[in-house]
Order: sequence, then structure tokens, then C-alpha cells
Amino acid sequence: MADRYILTLDFGGAELKHVLFALGTGEILHEHPNPEGPFYRPDPAKSRCILDGHLEDVPRKDRVSRHLAVETTRILNEWGVAPGRIAGIGISVAGKVLCSGQGRRVATFIGAQTPPAFTVAGPYGQRCVNTTGGLLKQFPRIPILIGNDCNSTGDMQSLAYEALGTDPATTFFITIGQGFGGGGPNMDVDEVGHVKVFGVHPAVRLRCGCGDWNCAEAFASGTGFPKFARRLLLLYRTRPATLAAVSRYERLGGRLAADQDLKTMIRTSPLRTARPLDAVAIFRCASLGRPGGDAFARYLVRTAADMTGHVLASVANVHGLRVFGMGGGVARNNPRYVKMIHAAGNRLIGKANKLMPGGITVELSPLGALANDYGPASLVLKQHFRRHVPAWIRTMRQLAAKAKTPRGKTRT
Repeated sequence: MADRYILTLDFGGAELKHVLFALGTGEILHEHPNPEGPFYRPDPAKSRCILDGHLEDVPRKDRVSRHLAVETTRILNEWGVAPGRIAGIGISVAGKVLCSGQGRRVATFIGAQTPPAFTVAGPYGQRCVNTTGGLLKQFPRIPILIGNDCNSTGDMQSLAYEALGTDPATTFFITIGQGFGGGGPNMDVDEVGHVKVFGVHPAVRLRCGCGDWNCAEAFASGTGFPKFARRLLLLYRTRPATLAAVSRYERLGGRLAADQDLKTMIRTSPLRTARPLDAVAIFRCASLGRPGGDAFARYLVRTAADMTGHVLASVANVHGLRVFGMGGGVARNNPRYVKMIHAAGNRLIGKANKLMPGGITVELSPLGALANDYGPASLVLKQHFRRHVPAWIRTMRQLAAKAKTPRGKTRT
């Protein structure tokens, strides 16, 4: 029998990645990352994206699905893979799924970063993206499904945990990279980075990329860390009395010791003049686990860990979760930060909580850096090719062991 494959698309909007897997083993055969996906904007100061100049004979509402079909055909030709060898296609999307494509229906989702011009009206008036219309015509007899990116990865991660003896329904994937997201095999929770955090002084409130204020992602992600730092640095330069009030507020909340003061911490911090001021610089200055770390950087990291721990403890309490596997550059490259989140979450749950005896476990995902590559494959693998799951798990665990990030790295 000729070799058959599972094809996945990681459709982040601004990025698009195709990966080809051997159906029987889960081995990655080809990868095609494209940092200039359909919604990539060549000039960030302008609203025009790649699709504005492509497929201009196609109506805008159908242009995304046609673009995905055209790109997929081109890439399969580059790889020398016949379309008839594809057994199923899984697509992870950065947004909330309205129709997953079950029964070969056209799959749609709502994306916060989607230009409205390329959307169609959903069943309740939402503006959603037609994702699979073109692919369904190109591949007329195979399953083509979409899922939220974090839920898809959480679903695949649950298979790895099941092989390790953990109840998969109690597991959840968290990604902290440029953004903050999460998902699990129950497919009932996603977008956890947009849980609101409380106990924030009004002068420090931050707008999230979703447009709302004080989401966890606005403080505790690759983009959130520098945003949080810049707000405090701005107060240091322009509103010292307000910064003093923030220090008092933080001491009352237990996030600063009685003898600590943000003004003093910032004055002596290398972050005050850091260029670029990003999450890499903040974690490097914090020097977690080593003596002599910068006090201001450590305050930022500790506060973000407490906020993240609060989100995880709340989600765990409501949904009966016990194990959080973490991915994303910030988490993978700073394992001590993951331990801080674990400690913060369990402090909030408390030993007296009868609903959650034993608390929660927060650790790096057993899939390692491969989590996002394998995630969308779970959409078709579990439903249509379940017999191959054990071989896929063996392959993922072997690859994850080889791809572990060396300790001490702080990339995001």
C-alpha cells in the first residue's frame, strides 16, 4: 500500500505553517514555515495585508479559503507529494471555532486579529473566517477539520499524558510565548490569557491586544512583560508621586516587602536603559535561581507568575483540571519561571480545598518544543486513525527528548 500522510496547517493569521506527517508513525517528513501568512502586514503602520494584493479576482469573503488551497497545492508540489496520498488535514487557528468542519462542512472561526474585510457573517451576526471551502474542493473525500490552536495542542498533549498514566481529561496545555493561551482535550476552554487579573493599581492597568484591559496576557506574556515594565518606567519618569502610591499598594498586597520601593528598584535597574526592552532582557536581568538578580526584573517576573498562577488555579477549580503542561518560548526557555507559577497556583488553592486535594501540577509539556507542530494533527488522528496513536506517542516522546532547550537559555 502506498504511503499515506496527515497534513497540518498552523494558521496564526500573520503566519502559516504546513507540516507533513507519516500517517503510520507520526514522523515529521516535511515542514514549510511561512512568516508572511494571509494577514501579514508588510508595513505595520498600514492596514493592508498580504491578501489585499493576492487573488484579486476572488471575492474577499472567500479569499482566505482560496489562499489556503492555493498555498497547499503549491507546497505539496514542492514536496513531490500527490494530493491523493493525503489521508486527512488538521488546521489549528488563532481564534474561537464556530464550525469545526465535521461532516465535511465549511469550517469557520472568529479571529481577534482578522481584518473584517475577509470575513463572512456568522449565524449570530459574528464576523467569521471561511477557512476550508477551497480545501474541500481540492480534497473531496478526506476529513478536513479545524480547531483552536491551544485546544488542538492540548488534545495531542493529553495523549502523551495518557501514555504516562495520567487521566487525559484532567490535563491542559498552556502556551506563554508572545501571547498567552491554553486549551485541553475537552475543547471547552480556550483563550485563558484573556481572564482578567485583579488587584492591579489603576495607574498600572494595561490594554491587551484583544482591545480590553487587564487581561493576564497584557502582563504575563512575551509582549506583556515589556508592556508592564514600560508602564512602571513611565511613572518613574513622569509621575513619581503616583509610583510611590503604587509601591504602597504593592506592599499592602504582599507583592513588595516592607523595605522595598519601586522607585529605588527602578533607579538601580539595568532595565531602565535596556535596548531592546523585551522579555529576554527582563528574564536575563532577573537571573532566576542565581544570586544578584535585578530586583525590579524579579518583581516583574514574580508578579506575572502570581497572575498566571491565579488564572490556572481558577480554571482548575472550575473545570476539574490537575496537570498543566506548558509550552511557548517564555515557558520553555525559563523553567524556573514555570516552577514559580506552580508554586503560585498551589498557594492560591490551599491545602484546605476539598475539591482539589493535592493541588495542581504545572510543568513543561512532555511534547517539548514540538507541541504546536503536532497539535493540529490530533484533530483527525484521534477521530479517524486512532489505531496509529501509540506509534505517534512514541515518536513524539523521542523527538521531544532530543529537542529539549538547553538550560540557561532565555529566548522567547
